[in-house]
Order: sequence, then structure tokens, then C-alpha cells
Amino acid sequence: MKRHTVFLILTFMAVAVIFPGTPARAHELVRTVIASPDPSPEPNPLVSGQNLLDALASIPPLPERWLLKIEPGVYELGCTSLVLRDLVDVEGSGRGVTTIRSSAEGCTEPVVLCEADVETEIRELTILNQQSDGGSRDTVKSNSDGLVVSRVNIEIHEPAPGGTGFRSFKRSRLKDVGVSIHAGGLGLEVGNGSILRDVRIEITAVGGGVSGMAVPSGDIDRATVSISGSASVALGIITSGNLRISNSTIDVSADSSCGVVDWFGGAGREIRLSHSEVRATGTDGRGILVGYLDLTVEGSKIEGTTSSIGSQAGTVRVGASRLVNPILNQGGTFTCVSSYDENFQELSGTCE
Repeated sequence: MKRHTVFLILTFMAVAVIFPGTPARAHELVRTVIASPDPSPEPNPLVSGQNLLDALASIPPLPERWLLKIEPGVYELGCTSLVLRDLVDVEGSGRGVTTIRSSAEGCTEPVVLCEADVETEIRELTILNQQSDGGSRDTVKSNSDGLVVSRVNIEIHEPAPGGTGFRSFKRSRLKDVGVSIHAGGLGLEVGNGSILRDVRIEITAVGGGVSGMAVPSGDIDRATVSISGSASVALGIITSGNLRISNSTIDVSADSSCGVVDWFGGAGREIRLSHSEVRATGTDGRGILVGYLDLTVEGSKIEGTTSSIGSQAGTVRVGASRLVNPILNQGGTFTCVSSYDENFQELSGTCE
């Protein structure tokens, strides 16, 4: 028998002696609780929802971090909120695979709630607000700057008329999050200093006014905001200054629309837009509209039916960009370098 064959046999025998009958999983889960759907042949989503609430409640109030793992299925909560707990991460089995749903009547509280001073992460699932009486409410609401949301889809479907997909007045961290609204309302609202990565907002409006994001200050990268349908007013991103937007696409359409708008921002603050595209169409479409905020645009395309960029008093600097349709100068200071109009004609130093 060859030497290496003997070696392999002896090695196998040694492993068998040291680890006799070793199971596939060497130990039980210690800080993971599983939430399972109704085991019936035709699962009842309400029973599944109660199983989810019971599983969360079963986790002891200890200082160690825990994981609530949710199996595939639809978990109907009715009007009861899933209240996130401190140091308990919530993980589904994938978007569209695990769905936390509310489709009851008369609900006023959010579908998912994160209270103040709670540190947690929610990930890998879909949260569906489908309130059957057409009531409007927040789908996910956070009062904590310790919440992380990643790989989550938030959906508001008819007959719910809108509401807000995600609302927080605290610093928020969202990564790979989609918000889809089929009616109206606001995609997301976050606090100062928020960080948004790979966030997608899609709103199909039915009349009224709608907005994609309200981000007073922070950092947005690789975002997509799309508003279509029959809105009277559509605002892509609302800010009050010190906001960085990069590698993003904002496309809004309504009777009156604006891709990025300064909402009462004060002097000394700035919007920085780079490697992005902003498009506002409709009867009165304005690509970017600022009041007293400064604006810097680099390597981007800005388009508006009425005006590409409008400013009341701030300093606007545009470099290596394309402006489709004229600027609207109501008292601001405009500077353009290596930039072009819709016909690829070079703009003057004052962007005209």
C-alpha cells in the first residue's frame, strides 16, 4: 500500500476516535431565537404574526447581543407594531421571502417601531403597509440614532393612500433599502447627519403632493429617486443644507416638480452634487432650486422643464457638467467652468 494512502487512512481513523458521532451542528444556538410561520398546510398570516411577536418577547433582557431570525413567510401584525428591542437584531430570510405585513383597518401606529436609545439592526426582509381602510401612517418609525436598516424593502400599497415609508428625526443609517409607494406620501425622512447608501425610492403618485426624501444634512451615495404618475407637486430630495449627493439619479415628474430643493436652508451651508443626474419634468419643472444655500455641481447633468438651476442668494459653482434649459438667477452668484447646455454649447463663466 502506498505511503500517502496509509497516511490518509490513519488520519481518518484518528478523527473518528477524537470526534465520534459528531453531529452536523456541534452545539445549540445560544443567542438566536427563531420565529416560524403557522405550520398549517395553508398558513394563517395572523398566527404567523403572533408567533413573531411571541418570539421577540421570549428573548430575556440581558446585556448580550441577540438575534431574532425570521423564517420565510408572511407575518401579519394587524394594528400591533413590531417594537424593536435594544441589542436584538432582526433578520429575515430575504426580501420578498420574509414579509412583515399590516393590512388591518384603523391603524395609527407604525408597522415597525424603534424607540429612543435602542441599538439594533433590521435586515433581509420586506415590510408591507397595506392598510385596508385607506388610513395613512408611518411604515417604519425610529426615535433612535442606533438603528441600522440594511437590505430591506419597504412597501406601501393601495388602498393605503401613502404615509411615510421610513421616518426618523434622528441620525439614520440605511444601506441597500428600497421604498416603494403606490399612491402618494413621502418616501423617507431622516435626521441631521444621516448616511444613505444604495437607497431606492419609487413613488407612483395618484394626485396630491409627494416627496422622495427629506434629508436635512448628511451623505447620500448611489441613490435613485423616481416619482411618476399624476402628482400635482413632486419634490425629489428636500434638504436644508450641508448635504453631499454622489453617483445618484433623481427623476421626478408632476405639474410642478423639483429634483433637489432647499427647504429653508440658511447661509453658510452647502449642497455638493457630483457624478449624478437630476431631471424634473412637467408644466413647471426645476432641476435644482436653492434659496440661501450654496451649491457645487461636478460632473453631473441637471435638467428642468423651466430651469436647470435656480438660486435666490447663494453661490452656485458648476464644473464639467451639462445644464439642460437655462438657469434662474434671482440674486445668486453663478460660476461655470467647462460646462455645456442641452446642445453641448459651452456655457459662459456665469452659466449663461
